[in-house]
Amino acid sequence: MDAFLIEECQSAMNSGECLRAYEIALSGLEQQAQETHVLTGTDRDKLEYLAVLALARMGATAQAKLAYAKYKLSDVATVDAGALEARIEKDIAINASEAKKSEHFLAAAQKYQDVFQAYGADDYYPAINAASMFHLAGKESQAIAMANKVLQLISDSADDYWSMASAAEANLLIGEKQKCIQLLTQALEHPNANLASTASTRGQFKLLTDDADVLAPLALPSIIHFAGHIISPPDKGGKFPADKEQEVEARVKQTLDELNVAIAYGALAAGADIIVAEQVLARGGELHVVMPFDEDDFIEVSVAPSGEQWVKRFKDCLAKASSCTFSSTGPYNDNNGLFHHCTVYAMGRACLRRQHLGAPITQVLVWSGDSNKGTAGTYSDKQTWQRLGYSSHIIPIDASLLEPGASSITEQSKPNNELSDNTKKLMFDPSLKAVLFGDVAGFSKLTDAQIPVFVSGVMGRLATALETTLEGSSDALLSVNTWGDGLFVVLNDARTAARCALAMQHAMQGLELSELDTLKYAQQPQLRIGAHFGPIFEFEDPMTKRPNYFGQHVNTAARIEPIAPQGEVYVTEAFAAHLALNPYSQFRADYVGEMELAKKYGKARMYLLRQLEH
Repeated sequence: MDAFLIEECQSAMNSGECLRAYEIALSGLEQQAQETHVLTGTDRDKLEYLAVLALARMGATAQAKLAYAKYKLSDVATVDAGALEARIEKDIAINASEAKKSEHFLAAAQKYQDVFQAYGADDYYPAINAASMFHLAGKESQAIAMANKVLQLISDSADDYWSMASAAEANLLIGEKQKCIQLLTQALEHPNANLASTASTRGQFKLLTDDADVLAPLALPSIIHFAGHIISPPDKGGKFPADKEQEVEARVKQTLDELNVAIAYGALAAGADIIVAEQVLARGGELHVVMPFDEDDFIEVSVAPSGEQWVKRFKDCLAKASSCTFSSTGPYNDNNGLFHHCTVYAMGRACLRRQHLGAPITQVLVWSGDSNKGTAGTYSDKQTWQRLGYSSHIIPIDASLLEPGASSITEQSKPNNELSDNTKKLMFDPSLKAVLFGDVAGFSKLTDAQIPVFVSGVMGRLATALETTLEGSSDALLSVNTWGDGLFVVLNDARTAARCALAMQHAMQGLELSELDTLKYAQQPQLRIGAHFGPIFEFEDPMTKRPNYFGQHVNTAARIEPIAPQGEVYVTEAFAAHLALNPYSQFRADYVGEMELAKKYGKARMYLLRQLEH
């Protein structure tokens, strides 16, 4: 069992599915904690190491650092455990401000060097990382010295992916460009090469050089968002007539080959969706399905009307998919806004994966040329994606629109970095909202005499932070309510909600205890916030006669706040995905795991919200 868990976790890591690897590792450690399965010390150390490594590879640097300390991996006397601490310091350096980068790169270099000297005098891994970190810290003589040690250790024995890639990196650092390119090319042809290792190597080399010749061999396969028209039954006309299926399928296959697609995100409606999904699976790629509502309703609305054969193809694709996520649970109820939410969610998940891998991203769209101006549908999907500045590869249903021999038409429009601050009709369905719930620790212990000070000193400070953040964009705030220390805020989009949530956290962290002396707080009061994004209902509240917001997605947000750590903002994957859509976003959401929501509301993937340094 132990070996299987570790092997499964490692396999997920190798394919770049760090999120899945993290969940597998946590599952094994949870079984150990519940004493339903006893791990050996070595196996426990390995799973703890893999859990932290998965967090680090996903970019969840702060969580990785906390988990490294929690699992006491510094006490594990191995090269891997020691180098992981250095790798976390390296990630801190990458995300640091320009003024701090050299300091952190030097700290990482010294940690790698210490590991090399303590445990790995014959191991090139900590040595090559020490060399590169010294280079990035501006310590060229130390970088070259360590790079030469790497080449002495590897010598002519480079016989696997990592030894070849490390030798290539060492040659780059000592100025041997052609030898570097030769070794990189050999490494990528090795059977051990995989998507995750190539992505990791590319990320490392992009830190060291912008030389196009050096980076060319490390080009990654594409990630796509896919969409398109539902196919008509054989006896009916429509935007995608049944007699065009084979033509479209051939062009889809050609396009996926040309783009070198390895990872795909989208729904699974009859016609375009299923055709793309089948071709991705046939290539050995990852298929990630996002469903807008309950599966049975989806089949009834978007699959079965095209014919029973499509239901079978739908189920076959779903069975082979790497994941299936529901952007909303519950029935359809003729709510077309759920389709748009599903599309935005799928696009965001693709963008999140791009953040993890650094792979190119595009859209594959099977389109009739119809320009329906609704918020849901193929034309809307095209406009939404392109308004973000990404390219679309359009496979027209009418082949006469193509140049001879072409399989698709490439379109791209200029990105708009203000897009997420406005409720643009092509981007957001009016029902899609961001919801924040928060509360302040210790409120229930206050006496009546202390309440006025709390209201003015704590809640007043939060109100000022909210007002200041929204200055100039007050129309983004739809509703705000409080009860005691509780906050309920509804905003038009996730980016504005992220700004507000972190501004309120910053306001609380800047609160001096002397300002609240009568409250007798023993330590800094903490605010915790849960955030979600999705379609919600707006009605006039019969009791208050004011607009209020209701629905399953409001309930979800309310169940997140109680599990968020004090002083932090936890967001759902839907919220994180929406943030990831904007290539100019100053925010990042780091995955922290699948967690049980409050009041037995089920499990959900949670992300820790943070602001990027610039």
